[in-house]
Amino acid sequence: MPDYLFDFAQRTYEMEIERKDRINASLSLPAGVVALLAGVVALFAEKVPQNLPGVGGAVFAISAGGLLVAIVVAVFYLILAYIGRGYYYLNTPVEWRRQVRALEDYYKNNDGNNIQALVEEDIKRNLLSQYEESAHENFENNRKKLDYLSNAKIAIACGLVALLISVVPYYALTRGEKTYQVRVTNFKEINIMTEQQSSAHRSSQTSKSETQSPSKPADRGSSKPADLKPRIIKESRWSRTKSDK
Repeated sequence: MPDYLFDFAQRTYEMEIERKDRINASLSLPAGVVALLAGVVALFAEKVPQNLPGVGGAVFAISAGGLLVAIVVAVFYLILAYIGRGYYYLNTPVEWRRQVRALEDYYKNNDGNNIQALVEEDIKRNLLSQYEESAHENFENNRKKLDYLSNAKIAIACGLVALLISVVPYYALTRGEKTYQVRVTNFKEINIMTEQQSSAHRSSQTSKSETQSPSKPADRGSSKPADLKPRIIKESRWSRTKSDK
């Protein structure tokens, strides 16, 4: 087994896990913009009169409706980007140690020569398989997540255009009335809180995967233990890992 292939698979796996974290962190800004746009729609619904006279009323109704649609589409894609992705992770050290012991018992009962070399070869092959499979699946997950994020950004851009178009007729319809400003004064704090919640969610998922009971090894001496499979953890607190099923 070439060492360069093993190193490449390991680096790719680690890179995709880091890329997932960066993508999750970047979702906080679009989510904040969507929340701001939703606040503007709420202001429109509260202050604009029910009867919208003339061309200005028609322009406002169309642009405000477009803004609402853009918000719904953006929220839909952000939800798809936030949850539902099943990321692959390596088994825990405890599981690998049990796998080593099971292989040692197997080779002691079936082949008394070069036991450590045989066990090392099996573990390295199994680990390479996990790196390759996990890196590939996580790459596909990140690609889909970026596609959803891109669609959400397009919807947000359309919403901002609709907002700019609706500003003039809105001012004309509400001129002379007391208006309210929608202002986000702690936008930085919103991003920090969102990132902290995302970090806490990832930590709880990792803790859950580490505390789960590993699968019971095969009977010693009867047959060779099966290779370990990567853990699959979905980005949703209501989901269960594959090993739980």
